[in-house]
Amino acid sequence: MIVVCGENELATRRLSSHYASHSRVRVLGFTHAMADLLGAASVLVHSTGGVTCLEAAAQGCPVIAYGFTHGHVRHNMKAMVRHGLIRHAKDSHELTQELRQALDCTETPPPYDYDRASASAAILDLIGHTPRRPR
Repeated sequence: MIVVCGENELATRRLSSHYASHSRVRVLGFTHAMADLLGAASVLVHSTGGVTCLEAAAQGCPVIAYGFTHGHVRHNMKAMVRHGLIRHAKDSHELTQELRQALDCTETPPPYDYDRASASAAILDLIGHTPRRPR
């Protein structure tokens, strides 16, 4: 299991100390390797339903929102659930069920479509404008 604490150095130190004797747990602080981690992960459990969840969806990694649900975080999470990007577990029992379901899943989620046109190209095409090529 990999735990990523971002820039929360206190959480990184506390969790590193707590799991020091567990060889199957690795605690990281901020990392530029999130895309690689999410691409290799079986499931992401995340508390805020933010950009990390979108990164996971782009990597085909299932996401379960669990924990912090106050303010705008709640609205982000609900919108992502409504659009099928993430699942939500309200308590530890639901988290266990969602984890089992995510880990038992034999279907591979469709990959993010990196070959589609950029948003700006799509808008220009929509209005019938052909961009000039740089010289």
